[in-house]
Amino acid sequence: MLLTKGQRFRSDFPRFGLPQFADRLPTSVAEPFLQLSLNDIHALRVDLSSTSLPRVTVTADFHCVTTWSYPQVTWRGVGFRSLYTLYCAHYRSRSTTMLPPIRGAVIHGRDGCRTTLSLKDLLSDDVLIADTLGEQPLSVEHGAPLRLIAPAHYGYKNIKYVTKISFYTKMPVVKTGLLWLLDHPRARVSKEERGRLLPQLALRYAYRHLIASTVKRFNDAVVKDK
Repeated sequence: MLLTKGQRFRSDFPRFGLPQFADRLPTSVAEPFLQLSLNDIHALRVDLSSTSLPRVTVTADFHCVTTWSYPQVTWRGVGFRSLYTLYCAHYRSRSTTMLPPIRGAVIHGRDGCRTTLSLKDLLSDDVLIADTLGEQPLSVEHGAPLRLIAPAHYGYKNIKYVTKISFYTKMPVVKTGLLWLLDHPRARVSKEERGRLLPQLALRYAYRHLIASTVKRFNDAVVKDK
């Protein structure tokens, strides 16, 4: 199997993320509701368990920004493009003005984690809101009840526990300081966009030393919760 630059395959697929989110497991994973809005108005609530939108399956390698990858993960859910089309129809039915040009979206997780992606990236064929991993419903460890999956982008753009997607005509800043430096606006794996301004090679080696301790932190949080 071929790997992208700076990545190494793992034999397991751990729960992972920023250490400060390790203990923030959602209290309920039984309600697969998603709120879509534009500039925080014209909200639409979608129940992915009963929507008639077509379901899609995507199989791809999963790449964490800290340099580990897990091969050929199969996700199933609703394509992001279908959700966006549904939202556009909702907006037109409730507004007398034309839908303004949308630049991108902020994706919100139930654990408080947020990230941004451009609309161009979100409308790729392989981007979906997943509720299934392999043949099983998503587990808490992997983002139940809903998770954004964008295989062309590092894992930190693949937000877990997705509850809200806010479209914007002018993208807000959602992270500041060091987190801003580490949050590339696109985070494409093929371009090795691990962060902004900082040397990507330096990030590669710095991140690699954090993998074991981060995996342990997240594993301990799940055990404690049970």
